[in-house]
Amino acid sequence: MPVIVEDSERANILELMLASLLRRKLASRGARAHARAIAGPVEIRAGEMQATLTFSADDVSISRHHGEYAEARVRGSLAAIVDAALGWRSLSHVLHGRLHVEGSPRVLWHLLALLRTGDSR
Repeated sequence: MPVIVEDSERANILELMLASLLRRKLASRGARAHARAIAGPVEIRAGEMQATLTFSADDVSISRHHGEYAEARVRGSLAAIVDAALGWRSLSHVLHGRLHVEGSPRVLWHLLALLRTGDSR
């Protein structure tokens, strides 16, 4: 499943990190199943950086465009988002207000499974 970074020449570090992570993860059939289950846009904001992941049956596109509608939104510091992707302190970051999530619980569950790279700590 291809990962396309729109306007890749001016992509921010968040867009580039997500693209790299997704390209590695989507080599797995299980990860592709999680991506297909999302089927829509998800907004991620780390500090002042924004990335919108748009999932379709065929690919994932990453852009900075802001849409009115998103299946889910995640925002927090870059450190909190990286920790969550590494499997560290996700719940702690949410409970202490360093990571904010909203939207469909089903989509958030698939997103966490898709972005998770490490063992839980």
